Amino acid sequence: HAQLAYNLKQILRQEKDLPDVAFIGYPPIETAAVSTRWLSMRGVPTLLDVKDQWPLLFLEAIPNFFRPLGSLVLWPYAHLAKSAMKNATGISAMAKGYIDWTIQFSGRVPSLWDKVFPLTSPAGQVSEEELTEAEKWWDERGVINDGKVRIFFVSTFMSVFDFVPVRDAAVMAIHENIPLEFILAGDGGSAKDLRKMMEGLPNVNFPGWIDRPKIEALAERCHAAIAPYKNIQNFTLNIPNKIIDALSLGLPILCPLEGEVASLIEEYDVGLRYGPGTGRTLYDCIKILKDDPELQKRMSQNARTLYEKRFFYEKVYGGLVKHLEEMAIYRHYKHE
Repeated sequence: HAQLAYNLKQILRQEKDLPDVAFIGYPPIETAAVSTRWLSMRGVPTLLDVKDQWPLLFLEAIPNFFRPLGSLVLWPYAHLAKSAMKNATGISAMAKGYIDWTIQFSGRVPSLWDKVFPLTSPAGQVSEEELTEAEKWWDERGVINDGKVRIFFVSTFMSVFDFVPVRDAAVMAIHENIPLEFILAGDGGSAKDLRKMMEGLPNVNFPGWIDRPKIEALAERCHAAIAPYKNIQNFTLNIPNKIIDALSLGLPILCPLEGEVASLIEEYDVGLRYGPGTGRTLYDCIKILKDDPELQKRMSQNARTLYEKRFFYEKVYGGLVKHLEEMAIYRHYKHE
């Protein structure tokens, strides 16, 4: 990232043509700092799209005792991050909590151009033929509509997820003879440890990486989606994309997150929370949905409705384009 920022800085020194408006990704910190400074000095309106709490997110991996030292080491990154945020005309993020964080972290002044744009994906990516093939693929693996309660998870296996409640729920289901199956699809840095954690549990299925047709076919055979994020600020202030993915598939969300996601679940009745402060375990949530099919159906419908209302790709992307156009128009008339 440092090399990329250095190269970008050298190229920009020779650049004469100016854009009408700029949309800049954050992170990386270094390129965002170089870009926003160059554009700000030339009066070009910029929207900085903040997707992660870099560099503060790195401190989460450091024991509390060493965090002051970690903060000192990361100070140059923090300086560049604050510079990027202050030089931007506006901030876009996936949730309002993230925009508020940039104000608190950088000391920047709130802007009329600050706006929330969720991270969502286009629909209609799967043909009927692809879906039929995907359904056959699951049939061959025994994942069928047989009355078994199935719980959906598709992602990269990373340390930001806590699968202990999943293991405990799988154990309880075996103990109580409940027909339950977790489908944990994906791979990643934590895959080996996760598979070891679930050793000996026949109701935990690891199909590996699956493509979009298989994801949509699987969702039709599942009762809910789990989003087992750890309660760290990077996620409590945010609406992670796995939450939006579940809504787009019409699946109730089972999640321990506080903050933005908790408010979403409570306000729109699109799932259940488990963990500290809820009085429920993940297993309790699954049993609630199993014992009340009407509740599961209502939450499923609510999920689809909420996605259409707030997270539909064409609506979000169209809003972003309009926002950038308005920034460019405002600059044009301001300088006339």
